[in-house]
Amino acid sequence: MLQQLKALEVFHIFRCPKLDSLSTGMQCLSALEELKISDCPELHLLEDMQGLANLKTLSIEKAPSLVSFPEELLQATALQRLSIQNVLNSQIFERELHISDCPNLRSLPANINHLLRLHISKCPHLWRRCQKTGEDWSKIEKIMKKDILYSPRAEQRHHGY
Repeated sequence: MLQQLKALEVFHIFRCPKLDSLSTGMQCLSALEELKISDCPELHLLEDMQGLANLKTLSIEKAPSLVSFPEELLQATALQRLSIQNVLNSQIFERELHISDCPNLRSLPANINHLLRLHISKCPHLWRRCQKTGEDWSKIEKIMKKDILYSPRAEQRHHGY
């Protein structure tokens, strides 16, 4: 069914108590800019998201069974806003979170201070926000190993705290 919705730009999925996965057909939504998933207690799997090149906003809330997070979503170059709230299964980002090549991503998800390692590269907005005086510093200051990399003009700035 999703294959017929190639021009869909906004997709909100709310209160679907029996939805257990989003996998088949999602890659066909090439025009999708906003995906919000909320109150889907059985959702445990997000797969086949590599075709979402235009995704700007991703919000996942109240999905306590979610056990995996597609890495290709964190590499979507159009992604500007990522919000993950009330996702109780800590296995999603249990130890490490790597975000790379997201030039438009403007903030980190909340509740990531339990991570052991955070690696961010080629994300200029996050680089600024993750400095000790930045808006996201309080979200990451307790993470033991932080690699925040950004190379604006072939010169690389590296902050490992």
